[in-house]
Amino acid sequence: MSAVVIFDSHYRHTEKCARWIANELQVSLYRLDGIGTLDLTTYDTIVFGGPVFHGRVKISNLVNTRNPALYDKHILLFTVGLHLIDATYFKHICIDNFNYLVQQCADFFQLRSATNHDKMGRWHRLSVWWIKKIGRAIAEEHVKELEEMPTNQIDLVGRYRQLVQSIIDRVCSYEQQASLE
Repeated sequence: MSAVVIFDSHYRHTEKCARWIANELQVSLYRLDGIGTLDLTTYDTIVFGGPVFHGRVKISNLVNTRNPALYDKHILLFTVGLHLIDATYFKHICIDNFNYLVQQCADFFQLRSATNHDKMGRWHRLSVWWIKKIGRAIAEEHVKELEEMPTNQIDLVGRYRQLVQSIIDRVCSYEQQASLE
């Protein structure tokens, strides 16, 4: 299979999802800051993953700027964030972060994340506090549900493996299509 997974991660939730995808597909995995001069044109399928912070997806810069070399590729993009999985919200994330051509040619997936206040920087702790106190379309119960266990571990396998499976299935379907051609 000619596929690769490239990700950016702040608190390692996106990294865990990216690792699951790469391991299941038995393909290479690269962190965004470690791709250097990787020639993406050598792959048929590219999976990009990045966290959503305040409506921004850092990996979008790479996808938008390298887009001309990726026109004939299968592009899958997944984001990981605290927001409820909601089509309207996710549509705005896609429109605000990815150019029109990427929006037209990529498959988008949204995964929910979790919080760990001990690992968060001051700015992110303040953001979660603000979400809890002010609302911003996220109920406190939702944020509470997403907080990690007191041991600072979260059952990501139990919660997210099914969502990641849809990405794996899509990549496999592209591979199957290519083998029939």
